[in-house]
Amino acid sequence: MTDEDRLLLKDLKVNVQRLFQEYERLKTGNRLLVDKVTALNNEIVHLKNEKNDLSRENENIKLANHLLSGKDGNGEAKKKINSLVREIDKCIALLNK
Repeated sequence: MTDEDRLLLKDLKVNVQRLFQEYERLKTGNRLLVDKVTALNNEIVHLKNEKNDLSRENENIKLANHLLSGKDGNGEAKKKINSLVREIDKCIALLNK
């Protein structure tokens, strides 16, 4: 093996080590990003659930205010109550299965 071959082999070894270090650095960075994406997806689910809960609560408050006001000219309160009763019936049916 000539000196030139040894030098080439040494350069190759250094380059392989540098590539491996870069690979490990990128792998760690990728793992951190995957963890961050997972956390953000969990937060999205939580916020969607919270939004749905607040929407239901808002609808209930509107219905309660409407019933308390005594103004139900077009039967909206009755429609909403009927809708809620149907939803409750569906839940009971699911529980009975």
